[in-house]
Amino acid sequence: KEELKEETTRPPQNVAEHTVALKEFHTDRLDSVSEDICGLSKDASHVKSQMAHLENELQKTAIETCEIKEETASLNLRLHKLEENQDDLETRPQRNNHHFLGTIEGQEEKDIINFLQKLLLDIFKLDPQLPPLNIERAHRMPGTRRQKSEKPRPIIFKLLNFSDKVMLMNTARKVQTLMYKGHKRSLFPDFSDELNNKRVAFSGIKQIPRTIIKYLSTFTMDLAGSMCDVSPYQQALNIKGKM
Repeated sequence: KEELKEETTRPPQNVAEHTVALKEFHTDRLDSVSEDICGLSKDASHVKSQMAHLENELQKTAIETCEIKEETASLNLRLHKLEENQDDLETRPQRNNHHFLGTIEGQEEKDIINFLQKLLLDIFKLDPQLPPLNIERAHRMPGTRRQKSEKPRPIIFKLLNFSDKVMLMNTARKVQTLMYKGHKRSLFPDFSDELNNKRVAFSGIKQIPRTIIKYLSTFTMDLAGSMCDVSPYQQALNIKGKM
């Protein structure tokens, strides 16, 4: 019985061999997995360092972008000022110039200045006893020769005296419609395109009644020795009328 029991409890030889083989196999696999994990750890460290490098580069790029935006804004401001200066340089020499529309081409013959002096004298009802308007130069708008059916080119003329320009423009505003021998004539100041666009954009605001416009600023007035703050523009005018 004891021999039988010993034989039954003794593990078979082939099972022990399989166990050793499995242990060696799993040991090799674990070593391989460990090597793979070490490799992945190195790769993760490399990726982490690359990410840190990219973050630094992105930060530098963001700083450079902000600097470029600031420089662009500064250049745009400078460009705007240069455009304003250019427009001023273009408009200032033309402040005494006028465009006169509605005269048939050829009426001026060879002496366009004398023609304009007589024409403006009749249209604006100027005193013939006074000396004629001092016109420095005058010419038709440059362009190709037009047919009789087309609108005549406007005449551009320059006055030597600024007071003559003011007188003509004030008279034209009062009359509103200039008529000569049954035909409409027009007189315009010679402004640059940029200034004309600004005037056109502002024309709508000029037509708004003052009672509708809201003035946000506060007016401080000295009324009979006491200071008072008035916000609406109309109230300020009423108080001024009582002073």
